[in-house]
Amino acid sequence: MTAAAGALTGLACRITPGGAGGFLLKMVLCLALPGAVYLAAARRFFHSREPLLRLMEALPFGRGKRS
Repeated sequence: MTAAAGALTGLACRITPGGAGGFLLKMVLCLALPGAVYLAAARRFFHSREPLLRLMEALPFGRGKRS
């Protein structure tokens, strides 16, 4: 996910123009694009609680593993 966010941000920054306006646009892109990628992935993963519960049960200290 980090590699995808970095690649998307790098690609977007390469096609922006130079100068002060381009620099400001690159700053906005470098802040917004990785956050958007992580937010989209989190919304997809946590859309239902089932994947989170499966992850918790897989951990040694997770739910249902107590004796």
